[in-house]
Amino acid sequence: MKQHLINMAALLFLLSLSMQSFAGTVRLQENWGQRYLTASSKDAWSLVKVADDQPTWSSQQWQEENLGNGIYRYKNTWSGHYLTATAEGAGAEVKTAPLNAAWGSQKWRRQSAGNNQVRLQNVWTATYLNATADSNWADTIMANYRADWGSMRFTRSIVGDGGDDGGGDDGGNEGNPKDQSSTHNYGHALQLTPLFFAANQFGTLTDTRLPWRQNSYTDGDLSGGWGDAGDNILFGKAQFSAIAATCITAYFFEDELKELGQYDEIQKQAQHGIDFLLKAHERDSNGNTQSLVVQLSDSATDHPKWLTLEQTTHWRPVYRVDKNKHGSDYAALAAAAMGFCSKVLEGSYPNTLKNQSQKLLEFAKNNRGLGENNGVVTVYKNSNGDEDELALGALGVYLATGNTSHRNYANTIMDDSYLSMWAAGFEHQEQLVSTLLSIWGNYPDREREVKTYFDTWKNAGADLKRTSGGYVLHDSNNWGSSGSVAPALMTMSIYAKAKNNSSWDTHIKSQVDYLLGSNPVNMSYICGFNTNSNCTQIHHRGASGGANFDGVNKNMLWGALLGGVTENDYDFVDDHGNWTGNEPTVDYNSTIQAPLIYMYKKHGGKPLSNSALQSKLDSWNGFD
Repeated sequence: MKQHLINMAALLFLLSLSMQSFAGTVRLQENWGQRYLTASSKDAWSLVKVADDQPTWSSQQWQEENLGNGIYRYKNTWSGHYLTATAEGAGAEVKTAPLNAAWGSQKWRRQSAGNNQVRLQNVWTATYLNATADSNWADTIMANYRADWGSMRFTRSIVGDGGDDGGGDDGGNEGNPKDQSSTHNYGHALQLTPLFFAANQFGTLTDTRLPWRQNSYTDGDLSGGWGDAGDNILFGKAQFSAIAATCITAYFFEDELKELGQYDEIQKQAQHGIDFLLKAHERDSNGNTQSLVVQLSDSATDHPKWLTLEQTTHWRPVYRVDKNKHGSDYAALAAAAMGFCSKVLEGSYPNTLKNQSQKLLEFAKNNRGLGENNGVVTVYKNSNGDEDELALGALGVYLATGNTSHRNYANTIMDDSYLSMWAAGFEHQEQLVSTLLSIWGNYPDREREVKTYFDTWKNAGADLKRTSGGYVLHDSNNWGSSGSVAPALMTMSIYAKAKNNSSWDTHIKSQVDYLLGSNPVNMSYICGFNTNSNCTQIHHRGASGGANFDGVNKNMLWGALLGGVTENDYDFVDDHGNWTGNEPTVDYNSTIQAPLIYMYKKHGGKPLSNSALQSKLDSWNGFD
């Protein structure tokens, strides 16, 4: 009987190996000295080195075994042994060792590092694979996360006959997406949305997929974040709320995004925004907030110059809030962004963001006052006080810390008597606050209010109207209807997922479908979706080509959600001068992602492979 059990165990082990997803054979080139990860011996427990390129050496080839959820093992083709971290803590040696399927030390989380590079984080130690020197046969060790170290970033190339596992050229994981069961491919629509953020990146690019983008000038070291609204201005209120919305979506829909193979792309865009925030946040020696940059450039400086980001090299004013110029609405939104993203970003980010979000919230509470009244430019006016921003900031800190006092503060400081239909990604945070409170706590009043809010949108109730084509929008929203529709759909989708409540699914689907092309004019309001002929004159400097703009855009602004129609299905004009409807913003795009991924959850839709998408981006040569 004992022998029988042993045989059964062996059979199950072999079966598990047969079911293992083998990704193919890869080479890993570190991006400091441009050398390749190499096994130094066939013996077990031999050191792993980085060595000069030897294309015929199987010691520089690694069979990549996909364990799911972005986790891999790396088996050296020459030795047959596995890439292994030898100890916890920075400085530990990296060796090749026989397989032990239970060891986290042989499991590696493959993370996108931008510029078609990856980092390998060990599952056991949470530290990163790192080359120790810019020299042939340099050792590799485990090291703590450093975003700027090329020695920790690897270019991954497929060399075996197993093909790409879904990493594509940028090392991303394509997941295992569901087939499409509805009219529109929601997975592909979602896949396009991060490209809009890539098109607007300030400073050093961390997403280089768009062939028409290059690094751009920044004010001092304030790289990161995005230009917005077709301009070359970083607007703090829209910026911080967009980062927060992106990370809230990633937090609630992590499983679906990983299944779709897009979680790393969402992380990448959130990180680019957070990197700006970390540089913008000035602290004293005790870590307390001293100031926060809330805007780069302004209308007077930017608007007279129709230039791309790359063409913009003139001086731009930098606006800050501090203890003399209060901007508690801005600081609290920054706290929200950091708090929510602490649960989405990896490496050293979680602890850093957890700490700094608390400091920003404390600063906001102690220095109350709206930015528009205290010397901060008034592009985004605050119509309803700072209580909703403070509440959202407190919820971000609550998620980062688990301290329920922050959640209760959010509930106390913000009025719960009415949720305005005039939702916007950069303003009126009370809808999102009440939604999160109803999910994360026992607040019956909030629960009732959000359901009433959702039902009002569903039924085109007070302050809303339904066009003949079925689109529901605010009845006085004559500028960028997406700015209120997308945030409403976002809160519905998050609530529906968290509460497993399908009461508003039909409404969500009808509105998303309208934006994707199920409307009287058969036009997608997400650029490049299902057609290459829309968005020919979008109000956007980068898409237009900048200084040489001659009426038709030179570049496709992939994935941009436009402002859209007002009260008539036929009133949209694809014209450069139509900035009210033909202009995209970061808050539109950040809030449409949740309803898109929720529709994918319900109806599937496979995106393009990474290589097919890149080929499309590279080969696009003008509008049809």
